[in-house]
Amino acid sequence: MKPIALAMLALFVLVAAPAGIERANAAATGAPPGLDQLDVFLGNWSCNGKAYASSTVPTPVTSGQIHAETAVDGQWIDMRYDETATATNQDPFHVAQYLGYDPVTQKFLLVSVDNFLAHNTETSTGWKGNTITFEGTTVSDGRNAGIRETYTVLNPNEMTHSAAARGANGQWITTDEETCRKIP
Repeated sequence: MKPIALAMLALFVLVAAPAGIERANAAATGAPPGLDQLDVFLGNWSCNGKAYASSTVPTPVTSGQIHAETAVDGQWIDMRYDETATATNQDPFHVAQYLGYDPVTQKFLLVSVDNFLAHNTETSTGWKGNTITFEGTTVSDGRNAGIRETYTVLNPNEMTHSAAARGANGQWITTDEETCRKIP
């Protein structure tokens, strides 16, 4: 084998091996290390809150349900939120979110799609006390915007969620806020 080819092979082994080991460890244990930090989301939740609309549309009071369970061979948490249609919220929001942990980048992941054809990709560096904040990009109507979602665990049976979009002026604009209680 030529020296350059041997050097390239050695470099490949040095770079690829750690990532391969992390994937092998995750496959052997069922879940990536770190994913258990998101177990607080598992279960069924009942949520009430507000979705903030434009100045020409009233702010609807929202209610909905969350169902969260492990998925994809234990590699992700599949969290579904389904709002209830009401007289003041005739176009309820439905979203499927996948929460995960990437042991290579050591970041938490949130990937979602909703019934308005928007999709998000967000990351978090982790918990700060009882709060975890994901930040990334949402794509809706062919446009990209910054998005931030914050979950605060008040106790094992109660949490809050808020979302914000980055406006054209670079400022964060709150889009919705909910309080969720675990259903026994």
